[in-house]
Amino acid sequence: MTNLGAIPELARRARRDARNPQVRALALNILRGLHGAGARREAAARLLHAVQRRVRFVRDESERTRGRDTFFSALQTWRQGFGDCDDSSPLLAALALSVGLLSLIHISEPTRQAEI
Repeated sequence: MTNLGAIPELARRARRDARNPQVRALALNILRGLHGAGARREAAARLLHAVQRRVRFVRDESERTRGRDTFFSALQTWRQGFGDCDDSSPLLAALALSVGLLSLIHISEPTRQAEI
């Protein structure tokens, strides 16, 4: 489970990756042909669906064995097709930000929660 202290790092990674031209090209490819009324909502839904379809959840064993998370870039997560929540969430945020959508990552634990 992501340490809530890692939230600023997740936000920084999403903003950084959103400026990558390859991330923007990927987002535009996913959104190809989309325009008209309701396009922003449909764009968000398409990006979410693409990430859910592409990225298989795999627990980060380094968290268990070394006591710290290994974070992948948005493109690395997309290309390898797997990661945990702190890989897929910044990927989705970066895709959204790269095409001008607002993005919010919400992380919660039973007794604590945070948003970026």
